Amino acid sequence: MQLTGEMLIGRAAIRGQAGSQRAFNPTANAEIPEPEFGLGSREDVERAVDLATRAFDSYRNLPLERRAAFLEAIAEEILALGDAL
Repeated sequence: MQLTGEMLIGRAAIRGQAGSQRAFNPTANAEIPEPEFGLGSREDVERAVDLATRAFDSYRNLPLERRAAFLEAIAEEILALGDAL
């Protein structure tokens, strides 16, 4: 898994233009130099919220069994990342 510092909004990888932030490693008490994460603007956040709201409306209407299968598939993908995560 390659971290790029981009945000995923909808199906697009977007480089935030509202500043930047680096991750922090508390064990080493130091910033992690790469990647630098671009921060989202108000417009980026509004777009992400709008898309999430619309996606949830579709999800909410699914039968419980389909929702459970979807969440289990997500969990399996997360576990498959292993040490990379």
